[in-house]
Amino acid sequence: MSGVGETEASCREKNKDFVVGRAFYSDNARGKIVGDAEGLTKLLVCPTTKKVLGVHVVGESATELVHIGQTVLHLEGTGKCISSAPVIMIVLVVGNMEIGDKRGIHYKR
Repeated sequence: MSGVGETEASCREKNKDFVVGRAFYSDNARGKIVGDAEGLTKLLVCPTTKKVLGVHVVGESATELVHIGQTVLHLEGTGKCISSAPVIMIVLVVGNMEIGDKRGIHYKR
């Protein structure tokens, strides 16, 4: 398990608006190859600016994936900065797409 940036709780405490995108390893070819049916990624993004607020990963290679989110946070980038395939980190892309498709859960202050 690994994470960087804001959490849902910290966003609520700071009255920040955010949306959440989740993606599951079980929906990813690489996740199936390594046999990780439980892993997931969660992205917290500002609904207005689309800037990444937090990235959290549970599962195989979590510590190797979270550094990508850390880089995007440091550069004040959006979820669109996260892209690659066919690797497990594609679950971060899917999480961002969930937000872009407006299927992500939108939390207001």
